[in-house]
Amino acid sequence: MAIIELQQVKKVYDIGPEHLEIISGVDAQWSDGSIIIITGESGSGKSTLLNMIGALDSVTEGTIHVAGHPLHSMSEDELTDFRSATVGFIFQFHYLMKDFTARENVMVPAFMRGMNKKDALDKAAELLTAVGMENRLDHFPSQLSGGERQRVAVARSLINDPPVVLADEPTGNLDERNSRKVEEILFQLVRSVGKTLVLVTHDNHLKEYGDQSFILEDGRLCEG
Repeated sequence: MAIIELQQVKKVYDIGPEHLEIISGVDAQWSDGSIIIITGESGSGKSTLLNMIGALDSVTEGTIHVAGHPLHSMSEDELTDFRSATVGFIFQFHYLMKDFTARENVMVPAFMRGMNKKDALDKAAELLTAVGMENRLDHFPSQLSGGERQRVAVARSLINDPPVVLADEPTGNLDERNSRKVEEILFQLVRSVGKTLVLVTHDNHLKEYGDQSFILEDGRLCEG
């Protein structure tokens, strides 16, 4: 069963009189529970494609369905709810709130969905334990290493139990040792909980972790 389906997706930016086509008619169907790796050069449109799948950006042409939701035809209120409940985001920068502990940072999306405090506390602790942060629950971001902060971001992406996780260069700011550790944790965790992961990266070695891998080149998605 396809949990993500793209049909003739295009993204065009108008810059003055110029039309800049970033994504040029992408078609894809990705199965529930699969890991999808998308590589490509910097500026190839990887983040743009991921943002459209996550409803952070809109398509110029074409259709996107994610977990049965037709993103191309949903209202802004519906898209806001979709972003909160259906997808978890991991970015290159962790975006942790500096005055919140690791556990409080993970809890924030759950509170926004109306989860009660005890359940949110328990779920956040469970996820932080799953990413090897059980001894750092009450530490603030300034007390954590870069790799630890990104592990918190991984845990936060799963707090609302979304079926889809979208990761945009999630280890791009880390050294090689921390990158490999965070990658290992991320892939093992999404496998263990049965999530669909779409990860975009310039790091070709990550292809080996995917069920499918693609290259985004000249606005088109090619297997490889």
